[in-house]
Formats: sequence, C-alpha cells, structure tokens
Amino acid sequence: MHEAINYSFVGDDDLDLLGLPKEGRVNIANPLSEDQNVMRTELAPGLLNTVRHNLAQGNTHIRVFEIAKKFIKDETSDTETREQSRLGIMLNGPRSNAEWPNEQGDADYLDLANSKCKPTFSLAEDHSYLEPCVNITLGEKEIGFMGMVKADIADKYHAKKEVWMADLNADLLREIVMDHEIKFETLPVFPPSRRDVTAIGPISLHAETIKEAILGLRLPL
Repeated sequence: MHEAINYSFVGDDDLDLLGLPKEGRVNIANPLSEDQNVMRTELAPGLLNTVRHNLAQGNTHIRVFEIAKKFIKDETSDTETREQSRLGIMLNGPRSNAEWPNEQGDADYLDLANSKCKPTFSLAEDHSYLEPCVNITLGEKEIGFMGMVKADIADKYHAKKEVWMADLNADLLREIVMDHEIKFETLPVFPPSRRDVTAIGPISLHAETIKEAILGLRLPL
C-alpha cells in the first residue's frame, strides 16, 4: 500500500455526506475556507478524497493507508479536544497491478480481513457510510471496524467499483504489539501449494467456523 497524508481539516459537508454526527465536531475559529472549517472526526473523508484524486489522474489500482489523529470535542480535556490515533486503509479497483496479472479480480472483503493477529469479526448494524460493516475485536478489545463504502457515497467520489475500508485504533494496536512476545520460525522448506476449496452449507454456517475446524487439526504442513 501507499501512504496517504491528508489535512486534519475537513468541511462540514464532508462529514455530513458520510452521515457522521454533528455532536463532537471541533470547529475552526478562522477557517481558510468552508471546505476546511472543522477538524476531522474520522479518517474516511480524507481517504475518500485521496481515492477521488487518484481516479481523476487515471490511477485505477488504489491501495492506500493513513496513520493520523481524529479529533472529538471533549469538555473534560485541557484542550477541550480528545485526540486518538487511527489507522485507515482504503482499497479500490483491481487486486493487483497490471504487471502482476496472476491475482485476478477487484479488491474486496478478503483483502482487508487477511490478518495474522486472529481477530474476531461481528456484523455491525446501521453504520452511516459502510454496508456491509463488521466490528473487529482482538481478545476482549474492540480495535476497529471495516466494510464497503455505500455505493451512493462512493459514487459521489467518482468510484464506479467497490471501495473497501478499515478503520483501526492505532493507539490500542501499538499497546497490543508492544505487549506481544515476538517469536521466530525457520523458513519453510517446501514450496507453496495453493488450492481453492468451495464449501456448501446452511446460511448459519460461518466462515470462521470452517477456518477454526481446519486450523484445529494442527497439521504440520
């Protein structure tokens, strides 16, 4: 992925478009323009503008991330503002560059959900700008959410293909990583072998259940 660095200032219209609440917004006393009259309460507006700018320049393979702060009004704080570092990820267009045609198809949920930290996913209800949307939990801690930007919102940013986004609590992730014991393994001696397997079952059967059943076998390879 490529790193995006966006302004901390956005417009009220940007937040309204995503259905974000007006409560908690930090207004700028002397804004340079109405497009930058409030501090961002989420990373999504800036990342969506990054997508729009790239599409306008003819870049259709977009995989960007941003590590930045969001700002929420908090009367109990000395600065009357509460800051939190977030990790935002946004994907749009083909899964791979034209130079790597082996990975066909467009980026989707699986590109975001692939993680070695073994999080738990639960369906979120009524998210303002993502549908579907899932909450991400690691152990007992909720670390963020991810999903697909609603089509009507993506269209406002000139995205004709699905836009997928993850928004994670970077402060909490850092704490988890710092507490994590790093282990090393020897390099594999066998070449990789990839197979696609289709499992048919009732709608109540979750993908996580199938994954746990396979990993539970604890096969050496």
